[in-house]
Amino acid sequence: MLDQVSSAISCDEVAAGNAHGGAPSSLQDTAISHCEKLRRVLELEEWINGTRGDPLLASACRRWQEARAQLLAELKL
Repeated sequence: MLDQVSSAISCDEVAAGNAHGGAPSSLQDTAISHCEKLRRVLELEEWINGTRGDPLLASACRRWQEARAQLLAELKL
C-alpha cells in the first residue's frame, strides 16, 4: 500500500510543479492531505482488525469499513 501512496505524489511531480512556477504550498497541502488520509486508513484498519467477531462493536466496525473504503477511493488506491 505504501508504494501505491508514494506513487500518487512523486518527487518528480513536486519538482516539476516548482520548475513550472507551480505553487509549492498547494503541492505540500496535497501531500499532507494524502498522508493524513493514509494515517487514518491505517488507524481504521487497526480498529477493524481488533474488533472482528465482537458482536457489540459490529455496527461500529461496519462504519469504520465504510470510512476506510471512502478514504481509499479518495486516495485512488
